[in-house]
Amino acid sequence: MKNLFSQNKLNTLLVVIVVILGVVVSIIATQRSSSETQNLVLEKTNNVIDSNQNNTDEVKEVVIEESSDLKEEIRKSEFRIINALKDTGDEIDNEKVIEETTKAIDENEEDSLAYASRAGAKINTGDYMGAIEDADESLSIDNENPLAILNKATAYEKLTSFDGKYHDMAYNEFSKFIELFPDHPSIVQAHSGRAMLWNMSLSSPEEMISDWSIVLSAEPENFTAYHQRALLYNDYLFDYENARLDFQNAIKFDKNLETNAIQHLKYMEQKIILENAQDQIDKDPSNYEAYVARGKAFQDTSQFIASINELDKAIEVNPIRIEAYCERCLARMKSGSNNYQEARKDCNIAIELEPENYLVWIYGARFHEISASFNNDTGTIERAKRDYNKAIELNPENEFAKERLEILNQ
Repeated sequence: MKNLFSQNKLNTLLVVIVVILGVVVSIIATQRSSSETQNLVLEKTNNVIDSNQNNTDEVKEVVIEESSDLKEEIRKSEFRIINALKDTGDEIDNEKVIEETTKAIDENEEDSLAYASRAGAKINTGDYMGAIEDADESLSIDNENPLAILNKATAYEKLTSFDGKYHDMAYNEFSKFIELFPDHPSIVQAHSGRAMLWNMSLSSPEEMISDWSIVLSAEPENFTAYHQRALLYNDYLFDYENARLDFQNAIKFDKNLETNAIQHLKYMEQKIILENAQDQIDKDPSNYEAYVARGKAFQDTSQFIASINELDKAIEVNPIRIEAYCERCLARMKSGSNNYQEARKDCNIAIELEPENYLVWIYGARFHEISASFNNDTGTIERAKRDYNKAIELNPENEFAKERLEILNQ
């Protein structure tokens, strides 16, 4: 026998449902977007609703099979009716969600969806172990409940902040969801959650890059996905071109990442220089330019001792060329004031070797500038000005010397 609900009775039911179950649907929405929540609800019920109005999504009629389980059937249909209502954007009351889902469980201990929903609310209140317990209860009733699996994975992920032992558990649950529900509306969240774990014991850089690529296919302006994928390309696959593109996109969508991304780009460029220079040295151990290139690259990333070691090798190969002396002078000064005398010797040797080369005077001026930062000596600044003037005299077109001299004169 079937009962046809009148419009008035249905309206009354809607009011009751909004109060009692609105927060339940909202908690699911925190784990998913609005469209994802709707799809999850659609999967959990078999009632038919025709929603066609522009602003009110008026429910035309609901037909419910009358049986001994009528109350449970109505409770299930409530999720479907809520799905037809417009999202009000109200804040989630997690305690209310826990209260109402607990009532539902008290009425029916086999309510897998209620356990899964309560798990989501417990995650939001920081009760991660309680969330896992509820997810397990849900899965004991329905071992393929997608909401329970995803909430269990999320709870484990939260616990990784306190104990690394949960990394593998979170990874396994996210992977289970991805395997069982590849077309689920929340699949993007699962891929994102798994990739954020950086679980190198079970995963791989390639798998994590694939996870972030799936996220970006759905969310093309997700700066976190670009940034994380860039780190994987850069640090694990040494794919500097793709890393550069992803860093640039990360900056494009979030300027707050600019400093970090630029730093990685700088290190990435230096890695390329170091590798190329090493290849040249492997072919020709007397390659002066390659040693100097490595010395400059190490210096640009503040690895001054490594820089000095490479420049020592360059000078051993060719002791009468100036560039290695000039760069070693700066590396020694930047590594600490205790290398002052050795740095000064390098600058003097370079000037003695090529006194008519404007570059040796620029390096001499830089030596004095750095020295002044240690001792705050105005005389040292005057010597820097003198050397910049000498560089400009030898090369009137040198803009760097002009700019530095203008700053010092201020």
